[in-house]
Amino acid sequence: MRLSEIMSNMGLTSYAEVGLLIFFGVFIAVVFRVYNKKYEPEYEAARFMPLDDELVRMPRGNVADSSFPSADAGEEQ
Repeated sequence: MRLSEIMSNMGLTSYAEVGLLIFFGVFIAVVFRVYNKKYEPEYEAARFMPLDDELVRMPRGNVADSSFPSADAGEEQ
């Protein structure tokens, strides 16, 4: 008995069909989220983010970490 005969008799086509259905479901969910008016302000804020040089965003995590520059790093108090 060869490996190709074993694999062809296992009936693995159902895994491909389930994978296709999962992919299609996630794709439809992403499309609905993108075109949902509820998330429009979030997309508008992110729209110009690559061009916005004035706003310095702090990374998430430890706020007291001084290795990252803050928005008021150049100003003296």
